Amino acid sequence: MVPGYRSLLGAPGRLAFVVPGAVGRLPMAMRTLGCVLLIQGYTGSYGSAGIVGAVLTVVSAVASPRLGQLADRHPHRLILAVSLALQALGTTALIALAANDAPLIPLALAAAIVGGSAMPFPSMSRAIWSARLERGPALERAFTVESMFDQVAFIVGPFIAILLAVEVSPAGGLIGALLMTLVASVGFARLPDIGADELAASRDHPPAIQIGGMQVLIVAFVGLGVLYGAFEVGLVAFADEHG
Repeated sequence: MVPGYRSLLGAPGRLAFVVPGAVGRLPMAMRTLGCVLLIQGYTGSYGSAGIVGAVLTVVSAVASPRLGQLADRHPHRLILAVSLALQALGTTALIALAANDAPLIPLALAAAIVGGSAMPFPSMSRAIWSARLERGPALERAFTVESMFDQVAFIVGPFIAILLAVEVSPAGGLIGALLMTLVASVGFARLPDIGADELAASRDHPPAIQIGGMQVLIVAFVGLGVLYGAFEVGLVAFADEHG
């Protein structure tokens, strides 16, 4: 088993997108928690923190598939540059507004910019695997590696966000997420245009939303998202109350 994964990752050009894809997962696990810690740290309100964090998460969930489509259909370096600029703008605005005790609506609008410009780096990485490998054991191993990176990111990412917010600044989690987004964006920008092969191959297939059972999965994962979001705010509040 190990030699199979070694040969999978050791082939020329593989780490060029696997590493940025792994780094790009960390901001996904840090943004909402970083936002909650930022708002609570400056305002003291978990209610406001939960609302602003929810806006960021919902907008990101809606915008992420569209950003992936744009990266498929247009030069991905352009999409990465625009999304990174918006990410930096939104993060800077959100931090400045929170630090100056701004009302809830401007905070939510800034959070929407952050969420709406979050590139789906894991999807980009999986798309490259699909373009380079035929269906079979090798592609299954590649997706296993991708799933492993997902799990690691959501273990390590929140820890980094909390560490930065507690030890550096309430804005530390969001700033850390932005820096990791920068690293991932630069990594993917160094690659040739991606997405054209699998896009052409998928034109004869129905959209993913029309695949049988997909609607059920969406409803189930929305429920899981609500659960995780509640835990994210509730656990921070519980830990703060108990020192």
